[in-house]
Amino acid sequence: MLPIRPFKVVKRESPAEDLCRLVLEPADNEPVFPFEAGQFVMVREPNDDGATTHPRAFSLASAPCESQQQIEFGIRAQGSFSHALCACQPGTIYNIQGPFGTFTLNKNAKRIVFFAGGVGMTPFRSHIRESLLTGLGQELVLFYSGQNEDDLMYHAEFMELSKKYPNFKYVPIVTRECPSGWPGECHRFDEEMLDKYVKDFSNGEFMTCGPVALMDSVRQLLQAKGVETEKRLRFERY
Repeated sequence: MLPIRPFKVVKRESPAEDLCRLVLEPADNEPVFPFEAGQFVMVREPNDDGATTHPRAFSLASAPCESQQQIEFGIRAQGSFSHALCACQPGTIYNIQGPFGTFTLNKNAKRIVFFAGGVGMTPFRSHIRESLLTGLGQELVLFYSGQNEDDLMYHAEFMELSKKYPNFKYVPIVTRECPSGWPGECHRFDEEMLDKYVKDFSNGEFMTCGPVALMDSVRQLLQAKGVETEKRLRFERY
């Protein structure tokens, strides 16, 4: 069984009312545990008597190559525990166990197309940063959808990465509020949008994480393009 270790919150940011980014570091003076891009951990809040609450799963948003001393979560406050996380103060201790999961970066894939909705982006941020920062040279395409710009927690970061790395194509999508001069798309993900940014469906890997409606749409559209989704589409529900 993997050990349960204490981690201390060292930074909290709230890019929108119901979103937060948490940075934590080990409170036991040991390095961060090894993990693969896209894995998740179980997070517990210690009680006063030393016991812990029921664990909740959160994907690691940081890449392994940059996580020797700290890890990051991207969280939407949509339950009592996630609300508590997004309201916590630096210095708060949480018990973390992991890593778990197989929704990991395929370093052998020459091209990966990601379809993310809301905080379904979290494991993909880990994938993308790991691929780019370690120089794997993969062709990466990211469709990142939210109702408005505030829903896209890592929008500014991905804009900068897409300018820096020519092998990374970023397609931000808003479905309700379209700001003036928006650099992406302003309607729900559909076949026209897919064809606009993906020209070849005969090779590469596809990954999706987000609301069920988005993931179902992605699967159906890829099947219509002749993609064997049982073999080439990977997904994770949250």
